[in-house]
Amino acid sequence: MNHRQLHTFGLAYGLASILLTGCPEDTEDSGSFAGADAGAVADSGSVADSGAVADVGSVADAGSVADTGSVADAGSAADAGSAADAGSVVDAGSVAADAGSAADAGSVAADAGSAAVDAGSAAVDAGSAAVDAGSVAVDAGSVGVDAGSVAVDAGSVAVEAGSVGVDAGSIGVDAGFAAVDAGSVAVDAGSVGVDAGSVAVDASSSADASSSADVGSGACANAGDCPATGSKCVVAACKSGVCTTTPAKDFAVCGTHKICLSGLCKTRWATRISAGYQATCAVRADGSVMCWGDNTNGALGDGKPGSNPVSHTPVAVKGMTSAVDVAVGQGHACVRKSNGELWCWGRGVQGQLGNGSTKNKWTPEQVSLIKPATAIATGARHSCGLIDGAPWCWGSNTHKQAGSGGTTLKTPNKVNASAIKSLFAGYDNTCLVKGGAAQCWGANIEGQLANGKKGFFESSASPLKVLLPDSASHLAVGDGFICALIGGGKVRCWGDGSAGQLGHGLKSDSTTAVHVIGVFGATDLAAGQGHACVVQLKGQVWCWGRGVEGQLGLDPTKGNQTKVQQVPGVTDAIAVTAGAYHTCALTKTGEVLCWGQGKHGELGHGKTAGSHVPVSVVGSK
Repeated sequence: MNHRQLHTFGLAYGLASILLTGCPEDTEDSGSFAGADAGAVADSGSVADSGAVADVGSVADAGSVADTGSVADAGSAADAGSAADAGSVVDAGSVAADAGSAADAGSVAADAGSAAVDAGSAAVDAGSAAVDAGSVAVDAGSVGVDAGSVAVDAGSVAVEAGSVGVDAGSIGVDAGFAAVDAGSVAVDAGSVGVDAGSVAVDASSSADASSSADVGSGACANAGDCPATGSKCVVAACKSGVCTTTPAKDFAVCGTHKICLSGLCKTRWATRISAGYQATCAVRADGSVMCWGDNTNGALGDGKPGSNPVSHTPVAVKGMTSAVDVAVGQGHACVRKSNGELWCWGRGVQGQLGNGSTKNKWTPEQVSLIKPATAIATGARHSCGLIDGAPWCWGSNTHKQAGSGGTTLKTPNKVNASAIKSLFAGYDNTCLVKGGAAQCWGANIEGQLANGKKGFFESSASPLKVLLPDSASHLAVGDGFICALIGGGKVRCWGDGSAGQLGHGLKSDSTTAVHVIGVFGATDLAAGQGHACVVQLKGQVWCWGRGVEGQLGLDPTKGNQTKVQQVPGVTDAIAVTAGAYHTCALTKTGEVLCWGQGKHGELGHGKTAGSHVPVSVVGSK
C-alpha cells in the first residue's frame, strides 16, 4: 500500500466510524442509489431526491437550494440536469447520491484542512457523506455496468479496487463549499474499471425492465444480440428492438455445391454437364456421374453391354466417385477426378480411352498419365488432358488432332505447347488459350484453323494462332467450325458456315473469324455438329445455326438460323453444352434442361420423342 492509499484508508476509516456511531438517523435507505461510470457524476435525467433538486454542480444545505458551491437541504441531491424517481435506472456514465446517505442534515461542508481531494484518494467530511471501502465493493473484474440498466441499492455503496481514486482535477473541495461538476468525477482506471455497457451493479434492487434488452426473449439492440440461426440460408436481424429472421437471397452459396432456395439450403443436382454426339453426362454434387442417351458403345458407363442400348433417363456410371469434370465424345466419355486422375469409358477402337487398348469399355478405366491432370476435353474420337500446363492427347489422329505421331494413339502423346491453362476439343480439332491468345490444331477442311486456308491437306499437328480482335477466354469446337468467346462477352466464329452456324447472317464458310451478330455479354459458349449457343448475363440462352431437330429451341419447321435466336423458357442458366442435334443447359439450381433430338434418349426426360421446348432431365428438378 503506497502513501496515498494509506492516507485514503485512514480518512475513510475515521469517517466511517463517525458515521456509524454518531449519525444512525442519516443512514436510512430511500430505495436507490447511483452507479458510477468513469468520467461522469449524474445521469442526464435520472437522480432521485426526497425533497429538493439542486442544479448542476450543487451540494445541499439544510433548508435551501443553492447553485454551484452553495449549501442545500439534507434531502437534496446533485443532478446533472434533471431529477428522477428513487430506484430508477442510472445510465452508464452517471452517479447519483441517495437522499439519506449523501448529505448531512446540517451541513455539507468540506473543511480545507479536513477533506483532501488527491489524485489517488478522496474523502468527504465525517459529517456529510462517507465512501466506505468496505460497505459495497465494485470489483472492476467482476461487476459490469450496462449502459441504461444499472440498479444500485440505496443502502451503502462504496467503490473498491484496493483504493478509491478520484481525479484531483475533477472535484474541488474548499472550506465553506463543495462543487460537483456534472461529468467531472473520474474513477481511476487502475482502481475501478467501469466499462460503459458492460458493468452492472446490483445491491438488493433490480433494474427497470424497460431499460435492458433481454436477448433470450428476442429483444435486441443490434443483430449481434440475436442468437445464431444455425443456417446459412436464414439471416438473423434486429428490427425495432426485436430479433427476427429473414431468408437469405436465393442462389446464395450455403456449402459445397449447395445453394439457398426460399430459405433452405439445397444440394444442386448437377455441377457440370457435357453433351456428346448422342449422349449427355452430368457430374453430381457428391462426385458421382449420371449419363443418358445412346449406349451402343458403352458411353453411359453403366457396365451393361448390349442390355441397355438407349436410356431415356439418367443412369449412374458404375463405380465413379470424386469426379469434378466430365467430357463426352462420339460414343465415349471421360472424367477428371479431384486428385487429377483421368478415367474414360465407352468406344475405344481409335484408342480414345487412353488405356493402351482399342477395345470398348463398359465401365471406367484409368488413363495412363505421367502426372495428375488439371483439365479434360474430348473430340469425336480423341481425348486430351492438361498436364503441367501442356496438352497431352490420345485416340484418333487422322487429322492430327492429337498432335504428331501415327493415326491412332492408344496412350497420351504430348503436343508441342506449354504454359496452357485452358484446353478444348471437338470432333477433329483441339484448341487452347494461352495468355488470351487462341490456338488450334487438327483438321482444316472447312477452314477451322482460321489461317486463311482450308482443305484436306491443310491439317496441322502444331497449334496455330487464331487472329482475333480481343483476348479469348473460352473456345467451343464444333464439327468443322470453331467459336471463341472474347472481350465484352462477344463471339467470333470461323470454318463451316453452311447451316448458318457462324452467326454472321450468311450460310457460307469463313477461313477467318467473323462476328456473331447480336451476341454480347455472353458468359458461356457451346458448339454442336452444326449449331452453337451462348449463355448471356441474365441466364438466357441464345442459339443459331442448324435447327431442324429443334436444337435451337424453336419449332423445327423454322429451319436453320443465320442469326441468334433466344431459347424460350430458359432464364437462369449458368452453363450450356451442345451435342450433335441436341442442347442442354445447367441452371442455378442444378437442374438440367435439354431440347432438340431425343430418339436416342439424349434429352433424359423419360420419353422417346424429341422436343424443341426445353424439358427437365428426370430427377434433376
